[in-house]
Amino acid sequence: GRYWKIMFIIDKSGSNADTAPDLQNGRRITAIRDFFEKNKDNKYIKWGFIKFHDTGAESYIPDQEGPNRIFTSDTDLFQQAMDQFSAEADGGATPYRAAVQLTTSAVREELKADNADGITANFNLIFITDGVPTDYSSDDQFHSDVEALVALSPGNIHFSTVYYGPS
Repeated sequence: GRYWKIMFIIDKSGSNADTAPDLQNGRRITAIRDFFEKNKDNKYIKWGFIKFHDTGAESYIPDQEGPNRIFTSDTDLFQQAMDQFSAEADGGATPYRAAVQLTTSAVREELKADNADGITANFNLIFITDGVPTDYSSDDQFHSDVEALVALSPGNIHFSTVYYGPS
């Protein structure tokens, strides 16, 4: 009966088009689909899917009950998000800050709704990239923003990174 909010935050920058091991979305979306298929019937999970590229970040899930309410329990919406991700080409820069800011807004809005409903949820935020940030001037800024995100609900927000690019 524990509530889970799972967000995939995926790099769609241009380097992905030729970064092994993921050439053209293959392994990123396959891993996400496999995880989703194993867990889609769990009524205690809400799903989120953000892409970041060019100069910004955007959700593949439309707002649910208010701005930046981009977690959903609607498995059809999440399936559509995966399909859209698969159909789009990679391009542009790698704006980590934009991705972290949108994720923070989404988590903040979800926490407000959870508090109103008396729910405590675990947030599992999975940040997948092959590049380096193009909108931070130092690693310290990225770490500081992630620490602030996790501090929104200490012990309940888990930010994991998956890096598959060159060293």
